[in-house]
Amino acid sequence: MSAMRLDIDTSRVAILADAFGANIKQMQAAEVRALNKTMKWVRTRAVRAISKEAKVAAKIVRQRIRAFRATRRSRSGKVWVGLDPISASRLGKARKLKH
Repeated sequence: MSAMRLDIDTSRVAILADAFGANIKQMQAAEVRALNKTMKWVRTRAVRAISKEAKVAAKIVRQRIRAFRATRRSRSGKVWVGLDPISASRLGKARKLKH
């Protein structure tokens, strides 16, 4: 799986702050909330795509994806996907398929 990077231009934050009557601290908090919501959305989409492609329950995939939340200090977040193999016992009971 390749890495995906999402960069957001925040150079016009001061203009938005003036338009909404907010100070810089409030705009930074809004930025962090938006980043965390976006990371949650990316995590959900990744779980759906991986579970569909691998034909594995989303619950198992969800346990292997971590989202490191953004803070006002770091103002960046990360969604991490574990690549270790899934043990057969976690996939459920073995069953015979009809052909």
